[in-house]
Amino acid sequence: MGIWVEFFGREARTMKAPEWLALKTGCAVVPINNYRENGRHHVVIHPALEWIPNDDAAEAIRLNTQSYNDVLERFIRERPASGYGFTAAGNSGACWRNHSRRRMLV
Repeated sequence: MGIWVEFFGREARTMKAPEWLALKTGCAVVPINNYRENGRHHVVIHPALEWIPNDDAAEAIRLNTQSYNDVLERFIRERPASGYGFTAAGNSGACWRNHSRRRMLV
């Protein structure tokens, strides 16, 4: 089950598992994106996201999930034709599920 955070100016249900694991284990959330250019595939591994601390665990997860969504949004804005696969989920159409694997825990 996800949580609601902003994505492209709209509230969107987003997976919180990476941030929950980071909170519980201290592991890093490392954004990774891939794209195709000139017939070649490229994979870019970015630095780990800086953890945003909060005394309230639920708020820490929300803040850090928002931070991840901000990075994902930036990836999409840089290369909008890269084939990021999102589909509407739920009844409202305002809920989006990320089908592309853009998160990695190390």
